Amino acid sequence: MLKNNALLGFVLGILAPVFGFLLVFVLLHQDIPLGAFLNGLMLSHTNAAKVLSLSILTNLIPFFYYFNRKADQTAKGVLSATILFALLILLLKYVW
Repeated sequence: MLKNNALLGFVLGILAPVFGFLLVFVLLHQDIPLGAFLNGLMLSHTNAAKVLSLSILTNLIPFFYYFNRKADQTAKGVLSATILFALLILLLKYVW
């Protein structure tokens, strides 16, 4: 039985981009060490916004999984985490 819990969806919505970030790193920037990559992102907020934008695409997987199985509260939690990431991206790109 699927859990239909907004908190579960929010946690999944926070954890999925972590795996997405690692996937972006492995696929696009495997030639440099992870520490140097993270330092580069700290120095360039525009690049950090781009990498984060690619990373949150992984939230599509749990969102549609729970949405198609009528676990609307869990899908809502994933969506709320995605909205928080979108606000962070806007802050990184235009404010900092």
